[in-house]
Amino acid sequence: MYWSFASDLWAIATNTTFVGGRSLLRASARFAFANVTSAMLLTQNLTLPSPLPAGLTLLASTIGPFGSVDMVYVPCPASLLSWYHRMLSSLNRLLVTDRDAQAAFLSLPLKQYVGPFPKALNYTDIAFVGGNLLCGDDLAASPLHVSIIVASPLYRAFTPSTACHTLVFEFTSPDKFQLLFALAGYSASRAISTKTLSSLCAYDFTAAYSCSDVYRAMQLFLTLYNASFAAPNELAPGLEASVRQLDVQFVQFILNASVPSLFHANIFDDDQAQDASWPFYGWVFLYGWAAGTREVVRFAGDSGALTAISGPLLTHSMRPNPAEIRHDLAIVLLTSVQYMTVVFVLLAMTIALYMMSSLLHIEGRNLFQMNRTIGLVWIGRPCLLLRSVTAMVCLHTSAISLTQVGAVSAFTTPVVPWYTRLLVSGEVNWLVYVLNDTLSVYTKATTPVYATRSALLAWLVMFVWISVSPATYDARLERSCVALDMDQVLTCSSGYVQLGSVRRLWYTLAVCCSCVGLSFVSTRQTSSTPTSLFLSSAGKYMLRTHKLNGLDYMDKASGLMAGLVSLHWHAHGFYVFDIKKWRFLYVASPDAPGRFAHAIPLRH
Repeated sequence: MYWSFASDLWAIATNTTFVGGRSLLRASARFAFANVTSAMLLTQNLTLPSPLPAGLTLLASTIGPFGSVDMVYVPCPASLLSWYHRMLSSLNRLLVTDRDAQAAFLSLPLKQYVGPFPKALNYTDIAFVGGNLLCGDDLAASPLHVSIIVASPLYRAFTPSTACHTLVFEFTSPDKFQLLFALAGYSASRAISTKTLSSLCAYDFTAAYSCSDVYRAMQLFLTLYNASFAAPNELAPGLEASVRQLDVQFVQFILNASVPSLFHANIFDDDQAQDASWPFYGWVFLYGWAAGTREVVRFAGDSGALTAISGPLLTHSMRPNPAEIRHDLAIVLLTSVQYMTVVFVLLAMTIALYMMSSLLHIEGRNLFQMNRTIGLVWIGRPCLLLRSVTAMVCLHTSAISLTQVGAVSAFTTPVVPWYTRLLVSGEVNWLVYVLNDTLSVYTKATTPVYATRSALLAWLVMFVWISVSPATYDARLERSCVALDMDQVLTCSSGYVQLGSVRRLWYTLAVCCSCVGLSFVSTRQTSSTPTSLFLSSAGKYMLRTHKLNGLDYMDKASGLMAGLVSLHWHAHGFYVFDIKKWRFLYVASPDAPGRFAHAIPLRH
């Protein structure tokens, strides 16, 4: 079709062409195209046949000589895509919310094929000799004469997969939505009667005995549930007018009384008095254009232009490669959570054993600090920070599920009860614990007071936030392709799914830092803390101890949370393993009354 500059370079560099060794400068005496055209070179390199068939001659006379024809891909209009998505959304919403409508839709009869036939070609003097614009009258050797419409199929329009001289007819295998789409658009600006529906079958070369019944059932469904399609139907007349202005043509090479001719008609022919069915088939074509199963190409030459719609395209289904889904970070987060859970369960069981062995000799209030102290002492800040990131990611990820409603499926968001929101909002405290422990170097004696307040405040703020503004998902079909390195690689995207928000993670970090800062600034009260070297900051500031004769005592369950694994041997004293320093210690049994006799004396 088009002779590019690269073809010029090839032609003058090849001695076997008409312009071999000549110049591309127009002022040169050896100018390559002084007496040679690009069409002659296309014939010489066997791209074009010689002599040129009648069909290709007609095409050249219509749009201009070969070698100077631009083929421009015409994208689907935004208004058509919007109408397509609105119709699809309206139907999906109707089927999900109305079981009666769903049953009515499922009971609609299905039409196997739709074969458009222009009324203007319904003459016995006419024969079809080709439909592929790129092949001309390639089937002229066996012309298909018009007799009766059901025995006179049209030849298929151009497609990337249809080779010349291939006997393929122009038809569509519609689904129920395509017929509803076409009928809704067609009837939005026309009065529909039984006679009109019958005319759709009269000019359908694939019409069967049930053709009228199918269209009547489809029209009855649209009438019965007209309210659901009212909004998109208001846009249909304007959409049809805008597409008509694009002058999209359906092309067919014919013999008219043995005279070759190029028939082309606008898919929305204005002359409805002659052919009331043709605009309906125009809507069938529009569905294919919007759904991506047909293309529109503008052939612009030196003499004119022709905008033609293609035949049905072969669609390819490709599964996403699981190896391309990034899951390394998820594995790290999952492993850290599993590790922490195992540690918490084992320590909780051990604490329970300590409590049963000395039920009356424990400090119960220290159990409220179990998460904080076990996390900071036994697990450490890095893993606790990972746990906090995991908690925030889960907190700001919308949960969606595929739910079956009768015979259809829909994405639904489960309703989270208030008590579940209250529970999960406390997960941000992992980050608060890390901040409190890190800042304890500066906050010192105020840590026992403000740390608990900051955790409760962050918990409350997060609960209110996720209750008022919960995380939502964003999922939509958004097909797009980008060509890389000319046509070497085509990167395509079919849709967009967002289940979480990174911005909400940053907001959560700001909430935690603000709660810690506000709690510290508003706290003037201090608390006395033990001076034992046995205790880390978490155990020193957050666990309660008791004094007797100037010596601090800590019960065995609290000591375990603080990293002191103890065994009380009454005859000898306490054998203590300090997990922080990785050492065994022996502490003599104190000569103390009551609960102090069962507690660990913090002598060092």
